[in-house]
Amino acid sequence: MIEFFRRNRRGIVGLFIVSMCGLMMVPFGLDQLRSQSMDPTIAVIGSKEVRMSEYLKDYARVRSMFVKQFGAQFDQFETMLNLKQRVLDDMIDKTLLTDFFKSIGLSASKSQVEAAVRGLPVFSNGVTRVEFENFLSNQGITESAFLAEMKESLMEKQLTDIFENAGSIGPVELSKRYEKLQEKIGIDYVKIPEQKSTDAVSASEISEYYEKNKEIFVTSRAVLPLIVTFKADSFRDKVVIDEADLIQAYENSGKKFEVPRKLKVDQVRFSSSKNELAKLVDTKNEPKDNVEEIKALSTAAREKLLADPMIDLKVFKDQGAIITVGEALVDETSLTDDIQSAVKNLNKGSISEVIESGSDFLIVRVNEATDSFKKPLSAVRASLEEEIKASLAPEYAMVSAESLVKKLESEIASKIPELLKEEAAKINAQVIAVDKPVSNESRPTSITDKGLVEFITELPSGALRLYDKSSAGDVTIVYAIEAQEVRPKTLEEVTFEITKTLERKKVTETTKLFAEKLIKEFKESLLANTELTFKSFFKAKKLEVTEIAADKIALLSIPFIQNPQEKNLVIGEARSSKFVDKVISGIDGSSYLIGLGKIEKIAPASDNKVLLDEQYKFLEESKKKAGERLNKILLEQLKLKVKPEIKSELLPK
Repeated sequence: MIEFFRRNRRGIVGLFIVSMCGLMMVPFGLDQLRSQSMDPTIAVIGSKEVRMSEYLKDYARVRSMFVKQFGAQFDQFETMLNLKQRVLDDMIDKTLLTDFFKSIGLSASKSQVEAAVRGLPVFSNGVTRVEFENFLSNQGITESAFLAEMKESLMEKQLTDIFENAGSIGPVELSKRYEKLQEKIGIDYVKIPEQKSTDAVSASEISEYYEKNKEIFVTSRAVLPLIVTFKADSFRDKVVIDEADLIQAYENSGKKFEVPRKLKVDQVRFSSSKNELAKLVDTKNEPKDNVEEIKALSTAAREKLLADPMIDLKVFKDQGAIITVGEALVDETSLTDDIQSAVKNLNKGSISEVIESGSDFLIVRVNEATDSFKKPLSAVRASLEEEIKASLAPEYAMVSAESLVKKLESEIASKIPELLKEEAAKINAQVIAVDKPVSNESRPTSITDKGLVEFITELPSGALRLYDKSSAGDVTIVYAIEAQEVRPKTLEEVTFEITKTLERKKVTETTKLFAEKLIKEFKESLLANTELTFKSFFKAKKLEVTEIAADKIALLSIPFIQNPQEKNLVIGEARSSKFVDKVISGIDGSSYLIGLGKIEKIAPASDNKVLLDEQYKFLEESKKKAGERLNKILLEQLKLKVKPEIKSELLPK
């Protein structure tokens, strides 16, 4: 009966899906034509076309990430970053590399991707589902898209590793770099306190910023849904199980209902590990290995047991044996693996072979034994029925939901919400109340399944769909009452957000001017007093100076500089002029000034270790640079071969 139910259910559903596909063909074709006219192709890479919508989605996400990173200073970097072209270039590079990876068989497993995610700095304290979803939300990316990017990144790393291993450095260059390692530099830095601006944000500034950044001020697609969930548990009582189904399930249960046999066993254990004590006290020679002696002793003991199975085990204590007497019957499966192996086929009164267990030799005597047996159907009927009901309840929920959807599809759209609620009440289905449109920015607390949120936001207006991704086997019907497409936000909607951004920008600009004034003062003071140091000057200004010692610089880096190349450049400037003649913007959004701390010569005693360590680091850096050059050459060759067609004139101005 169960199998009949499953076969017919799938047949009905399959027929229904096929018929629906047929009905949808005509409108789908029209929509596709419309979407092509409104969503032009901006690049063709081999057989792949990059659509404007795809590009804008990537561009909005990347731009949003830079805005979050640079905050109010983003405007200063926007022109330099040239994001619009860079995003398109990255999409082209990614497509070319992905095709290349497939052609040479590079891939990354699921476990490698998961390990890479766990290794991200943001998850240094471990990954939880909540933290991961918050991270995805902050990055503006779906889980599947993020994991796909991580996989591509791992494959790029594999390729880079191949290139790096091909890189090399000549002896002359290595010698030059070796000479630079004769000294180390320490640095000092000061964080410039924020300086409040007295200049208020004007309406014209807000308007100008809005016009310049209109493309990022857009709403998320939102859908007002009616959600009805068919809880699988509520369908358990509707599952019909006949006797044949029950018997078949019982017969197919394997060892699930098997009761293991019970045993009462005695153990005689001879150990060779006591020889370790002899090794400690023998200062002349290592003692002879007595493993063979102990084995022979165990064999003789077994022969005595075979001759007299009920012999008092105390006789073996004088020979150094450890005796364990079984006090009660225990499940065979609760015994240790080595004892289970020894007594596997033994009955009451039997003696095991001599078992080698680590450094011990063990003999087991079986005093009592019961047979294993399978519980009768009568004893497990109730639990087996519940198990079958639990397994089939999701199927019943699905059939019920599918039937209701099929019934409602023939109704007038305006009647569907009320009819859906009425039908839900009849079968005690759960209606999830949502009083406003659902979007990626507005996720109601009544919906705990994040996958359901994504499912809802992609529905067209008037759609009636089934969602069956619940881990509990629940089935949900979603009716899209109204869909709100992506639209530009009005100036009024974003005025507060823009005001805060511009206020932050003014604070940053005022702070930068203050820092530049300090630079000028330091330079003038340095001309008058050549002994003046960065530390003494800024301490006199009541500003806190942080010191990174010469022997710590490689370990600590410069905490507010993320780019290693920029860090090395800054250290070089400090080395040559005692003071970095510019304001440095940290990854935390603050402004910093850097000066020379102290230059230390490497002590001769540490030459061998320190210089060789640094020499190796430079070699690795050079190999990495060689790998990056080879990677660049590969992309250039792929572009020459594939010849991507780019329609730059279609990019947003």
